[in-house]
Amino acid sequence: MDSSAVSLQLVNEKLILGEDSILANFVKKSGIDFKKSNSGLWYKTSMANNKNNKPIQGESCEIDYKVYSLQNKLLFNETKTLVIGKKQIINGVEEVLLNLSKNDSAIAIIPWYIGYGIKGNEYIPPYNSVLVYIKRLK
Repeated sequence: MDSSAVSLQLVNEKLILGEDSILANFVKKSGIDFKKSNSGLWYKTSMANNKNNKPIQGESCEIDYKVYSLQNKLLFNETKTLVIGKKQIINGVEEVLLNLSKNDSAIAIIPWYIGYGIKGNEYIPPYNSVLVYIKRLK
């Protein structure tokens, strides 16, 4: 790698470490018993059934999800049908979905680096982590 690529990688690593520290403090203050995944995602699931019919790659899922800022402002909500593994939703939401059976729900704190990234979208500014409430409908 050239020196520019190395510098950019170091900057990104520092940004991610800073974000992880902010989110750890947010979790601590929330009082919610979140778990942290290896990717940096914080989540808590609520299981509605014990059938263990979690989705697999290529399977279609219908979800209802609401996206909030960390200041608890609703940014958008949507009901969506998607195919697992087809990159039809941000990585953080798909990671949570892989652990949800039908009618299960979860709350997740999705860091910007596995969420809406450095570009954001029409609702979410760049470099913003979000709270997502997800319910798997089908």
